[in-house]
Amino acid sequence: MTYSRNLGALLLSTALLTAGTAAAQKKAAARPKPKAAAPGYTLQGKVDAPDGTKVYLMSFGDVPKKDSTTVQGNHFAFKGRVAEPTWYGLRLPAVKHYAGLFVENHPLTVELPADAQARPIVKGSAAQDEYNTYDQQWKAITQKAGSIYEMLKQATPAGAKEATPEARKEADVRFAALEAESKQIAEAYVQAHPNSVVAASIVQWRFVDFPNYDEANKLYKQLGPVAKASEPGRSVNKFMTTWDKTAVGTKPEFAQADTNGKQVKLSDFRGKYVLVDFWASWCAPCRAENPNVKAMYSKYHGQGFEVVGVSLDGKKEPWLKAIETDGLAWTQLSDLQGWKNAVAVQYGIAAVPQNFLVDPQGKVIAKNLRGEELQAKLAQLFATQPASN
Repeated sequence: MTYSRNLGALLLSTALLTAGTAAAQKKAAARPKPKAAAPGYTLQGKVDAPDGTKVYLMSFGDVPKKDSTTVQGNHFAFKGRVAEPTWYGLRLPAVKHYAGLFVENHPLTVELPADAQARPIVKGSAAQDEYNTYDQQWKAITQKAGSIYEMLKQATPAGAKEATPEARKEADVRFAALEAESKQIAEAYVQAHPNSVVAASIVQWRFVDFPNYDEANKLYKQLGPVAKASEPGRSVNKFMTTWDKTAVGTKPEFAQADTNGKQVKLSDFRGKYVLVDFWASWCAPCRAENPNVKAMYSKYHGQGFEVVGVSLDGKKEPWLKAIETDGLAWTQLSDLQGWKNAVAVQYGIAAVPQNFLVDPQGKVIAKNLRGEELQAKLAQLFATQPASN
């Protein structure tokens, strides 16, 4: 009971209150009653792990949160409150267990299967139930992707670094079809659940964390007001706003220190075509693309092609080592702040590799060109000029 309700009960049960006391009670009753706090969540977990095993519950987004507890008798528990259904990660480093789930203000239970790769069994979360319908379809996509990777593995000759050209071509076709299928699944989910935080989260995971502006923009427009107002909805909107800063036709400008600490501006390269390449020494796809960029730099540098690398490394030593190992002869910039790199933040770089190509006037003319797409674009731009040797 609240204090004011207790006083009300006393007023009904006695007629011996003094006039002064009655007046005080009347004044207290006139004050607005405090609102009861919204109920939070209780998360009861079950896992086959030794007593004392540390369990971490982590949220992501604008203000990440982290809580911890320990396993006792194969069980653990968390309590808290969320403003909306929120994606959390459960992590047990000691037993190499990680699971994701939607937490909302209800009694929740989660069972972590013995197989660390298996999906958790979550009860009590309507958002999780919604997500499960999508996750089942996404799991089928990942299984198909696994079969493609296995095909490439089988088609890689002993001692070789990559599969045969025929196998890589087949894989490209199959991956393209799988990408189209995964887009259809995401689109269907958003259309069926336009006001769901889960729908906004899927747009975030699929088309922001792995940037695809056109698809993110298309699906964001289909979200309802509740989903748009959610944290993942706001994140998608922020992504589109920052992405627009390097849209085709824009004229981006920035400055950052090179490997010797000298400040270099993008506008220093006016009069040339410049590929601004966001990468990092720890990024395997970035390192895999470096030979292609290196070949294009060697071929067209003499005709006015430049590359400016912006690294999301956090330490100088691995950054410099990667530059040397990969033989990158072009300008390299970084403030060594990792994902908080000022240029990356300025232009909404949430994943690497990413790039944009500017013309001699400093205007963006293309984005995220890699492999054969980069080769074709540069061949088109320098078609009237002889290639350098």
